[in-house]
Amino acid sequence: MSETPAPQALSPTMTVRKATASDIHALTANIMAMAQESEGRKLDLATLSAGIRRVFEEPALGTYWIANSATGEVIASCLMTVEWSDWNNAPYVWFQSVYIAPAWRGKGVFAEMMKTIEADARQSGACELRLYVETNNARAIRAYEKCDFISGHYQVMEKRLY
Repeated sequence: MSETPAPQALSPTMTVRKATASDIHALTANIMAMAQESEGRKLDLATLSAGIRRVFEEPALGTYWIANSATGEVIASCLMTVEWSDWNNAPYVWFQSVYIAPAWRGKGVFAEMMKTIEADARQSGACELRLYVETNNARAIRAYEKCDFISGHYQVMEKRLY
């Protein structure tokens, strides 16, 4: 992704910015809650914390984004990762670990985050934004559709290695 932009005040109640290592605690809490809520999974805290720290140690792995309320509270977060497309000679940018605090859902937080993240992705030369969503998460699917995401023609398949 591109150079760190100044935080964007997208509304009187919210600012979107790239996360820093000082946000690790909030990111950990958000991702733990997201995994439990969306997939019923309890993540290993030590593994998750190490995984988040590693993104800050190795920025090529991804970029975390944070939305803060006017009081500074972290109200949303997500991870952006890059996948190279030889077909397009440009990167795809993937949304991962998207979490919006329950009290802030349905208030356009994801749409506001999208504006900043999409601008950053365009500036860095990305040709497409992508995400995957739990098939039963109708609320998230509606939020993504409102931001012009469509169902792709690919099916995600998995093979666990550990």
